[in-house]
Amino acid sequence: LRAILEKELAEKDNQFPFVGLIFKGGEGEQKIIHRIDWRKHMELTKAEIKLLRKAYSVMADTHSKYHPESEKDISEFENKFEPIPSEYRYLLKEFGGCHFVDPWIFTLEELGCEYPAFIANYSDDEESNISNNTVFPIGGLGDGSLVCILKETDKIVVLPHDVYVTSVDDLEIIAESFKELVFGLAEQGIELDNQIK
Repeated sequence: LRAILEKELAEKDNQFPFVGLIFKGGEGEQKIIHRIDWRKHMELTKAEIKLLRKAYSVMADTHSKYHPESEKDISEFENKFEPIPSEYRYLLKEFGGCHFVDPWIFTLEELGCEYPAFIANYSDDEESNISNNTVFPIGGLGDGSLVCILKETDKIVVLPHDVYVTSVDDLEIIAESFKELVFGLAEQGIELDNQIK
């Protein structure tokens, strides 16, 4: 079934290179919930890849939790919950989560803990438009706040831990894109390491 649907979709819309589909449904029923266009992942230059590798190499990681995630584990999360935003997915697969400085970017294990809590806290709030339909949690701050991607614009916002917010329009924007956030954190992490040395 999966192979047939992939072929049909590719023939109908062959400007998108479909590498896979994510399915969800009960017994005897499967439906497409997401079509993956792998071109949307972060496009990195050799210099950017080198900078990220350096930042990961100097990051304090005493428990060896920051490492590339397997496609199998990423797909398991997506099958259980929802597709991970493409640039965050790419970082998880190629480098893993990170904690250069605050905010940190969730590892897949951390995301697996934080995502259900996020759903539990926001899915039933009828007065708020903050939900998994509008934002996706990607990281955290030391005060318990979540760092999220706005699904409509891909901007990075803070969902405060101790302030009740009812609209995504009221969330503080901390980066214009996931890439801007990651490289800002990486540069700060390298600078901090240089100061310590």
